[in-house]
Amino acid sequence: MNEKAISHVVGHVAYIILYALLIVFTIIYYRPNVITGVMGAGWGLLSVGIIMLAGTIRSRKKALSESGKETLIKTGLYGVIRHPEFFGHISVIIGLILISQHLINTLIGLGLISLLYVEMSEEEERNIRKFGEEYKKYMQQVPRINILASRKNRREAD
Repeated sequence: MNEKAISHVVGHVAYIILYALLIVFTIIYYRPNVITGVMGAGWGLLSVGIIMLAGTIRSRKKALSESGKETLIKTGLYGVIRHPEFFGHISVIIGLILISQHLINTLIGLGLISLLYVEMSEEEERNIRKFGEEYKKYMQQVPRINILASRKNRREAD
């Protein structure tokens, strides 16, 4: 295994451990008798993240069953942002931070989001190698994870 592959695996292991810790600490520091707007926003983001993750799984399964091979998906959630799965994870992470409202979760969450950003950049490079010009064109048309930019692009196209 080369250095890049090893660092990729180490990053995934760190991500899994940190994600598990974030969930555990959210449970430990959860105070159900304190309902605030911040906590409510956290539950909302957690819900949005879970829905996004479920939607990406469904989109990828559908594309795989239709073509029988891995293809570039540009419809559904992938037509709005290039990385809806990463967006879903970021929403879950921020949601858990807001639910617990604890410093340790904030620090773990920032670490997780940093790891996701690195992985997103690496995935972009892999997709360019895999799909070539088609992916480069897709990158110009669809924002990475900024839903607001996607809405703006759609309005400008109309």
